[in-house]
Order: sequence, then C-alpha cells, then structure tokens
Amino acid sequence: MPPVFIPQPLEPIRVMAATRQAFDPAEVWFFLFLRLVSIVLIARALYFWFCFTGLMPVYLPAYALDIGSPAQFAFVAGSAIGGLIAALGLWLLAPWGAVLWLVLVVCDAVFFFVVPELASVRPFIVLLNAGLVSIYLGLALMVRRRAAARERI
Repeated sequence: MPPVFIPQPLEPIRVMAATRQAFDPAEVWFFLFLRLVSIVLIARALYFWFCFTGLMPVYLPAYALDIGSPAQFAFVAGSAIGGLIAALGLWLLAPWGAVLWLVLVVCDAVFFFVVPELASVRPFIVLLNAGLVSIYLGLALMVRRRAAARERI
C-alpha cells in the first residue's frame, strides 16, 4: 500500500511586525483639516445640487435647469459633481482628492474673475478658498519637512 499524504498546515506569512506608529501632531492637524475641508465641500456640493435642480431659491435665477447660459450650467453641474468627488477624495486622504479640490478652487477663481456677472461664487468664497489653500499648503509643507527630518535621524 502506498504511503498516504497528509497535508500539513502552512506557516503564516508575516509581512512586517505589528507596531503602533505614533502620528506627528502636524499630521493629525493635517488630517483633521482635510476632513474639515471635505465637510465644507459636501455642503457646497449639496448647495449646488439644490441650485441645479431648482429646489433652493438663489440670488441668480439662472441656476434652474431651463434657464441660464451654457457656461453657467456647465460650471454649476461640474461643481456639483466635482465637489462630491473631491470631498470623497479628501475624506479618504487620497492625493487625487486634493488635486481635484485645487482644480475646483482654480475654476471658481477663473470663473469669478473672467465672467463676474455669471459667477456662482461671491468674493467671500474666493477669499475663503484662497485661505483654505494657503493653510493646506502650509500644513502639507510642515508635514513633508517633519517626515524628511524623521528619515534623516
């Protein structure tokens, strides 16, 4: 009679030791800031969706689906869709979320300065976007410098 093969359990594959990594306070503030911007973008996107569908009265009647220029219609639709996608990316701390958010900020500013009579943003929103982007860049630079300093040690 031939020998019977009895399967043996495999040893688990260990990729790396389970260690608790302590976050730098700058990273924590950066993550919290990105989550806050994500919540602001969700609120902004919902506002644009309400304006886009005509559920909310706004200061310009051109937001309804049947009224308005094609440029304004495209801007409101793009801001409504892009804002939700950017908010998701920022909430997940993905790099593409920050890139899409910066694209939306630039589109807001360009649309406000090029066509101010059709712009869907007020000067306050443009200044708020500029402030948020400057805080984002400052925190990102601080996190990057601290990470580089930790790697040198």
